[in-house]
Amino acid sequence: MDTPPDSPLVFAVDDDAGLLRLVERALTREGVSVATALSGAAALGWLATHRPDLLLVDLRLPDMDGPELLRRAGQLQPNPPFIVITGQGDERVAVDIMKRGALDYIVKDTQFLDLLPSVVRRALNQIDKDRKLAAAERALQSEHAFGAAILDTCGALIVVLDSAGRVVRFNRAAEQTTGWRLAEIEGRTFFDWFLLPEELPAVKAVFDRLVAGEAHVEHENHIRTRGGQ
Repeated sequence: MDTPPDSPLVFAVDDDAGLLRLVERALTREGVSVATALSGAAALGWLATHRPDLLLVDLRLPDMDGPELLRRAGQLQPNPPFIVITGQGDERVAVDIMKRGALDYIVKDTQFLDLLPSVVRRALNQIDKDRKLAAAERALQSEHAFGAAILDTCGALIVVLDSAGRVVRFNRAAEQTTGWRLAEIEGRTFFDWFLLPEELPAVKAVFDRLVAGEAHVEHENHIRTRGGQ
């Protein structure tokens, strides 16, 4: 059965050609594309020019063991996600490999081909979630960096407070005008450091309206500089 062009790609490495054909058949039925290799050297040659979504690696290969293959694969691609295939009796070794970052391991027993699709699908789902989370974090960092650049290039004085009135952001114009650096007043209560006592009640009332969810409030007041001006 043909798999769609955007299907996840699993790279299976095992020295048993017959088993690899069965692995390919089982995963292809689940809509997963499969590439295979019969040795560590062949696997490294393939990985030099391809980037699979998931590696499926036998612990025992004719030319190198699974850990060595994974170590060298990590030099070609950063942190490739992998599942370990192990023979019966090698479960302790497989557990050790899990500590090195394996998503799962499968024992080559009578249930191997029955369990394989669900184990691979679970791993692929986890990989997809991790990638989406990483992309969201990168987008958020980019958004924060963009917002910080806007604040710092803006000529207006901008002070960002949390809901308790503590300073969390202080743009460059505010620093230059007040004489305070963000590092010096970050986390301090704005009302205590920047307001004239006679204007404090009115400003707090405006702040309470904003915290309560009022979208747009205009107010004018003085701000005290570091030198008391």
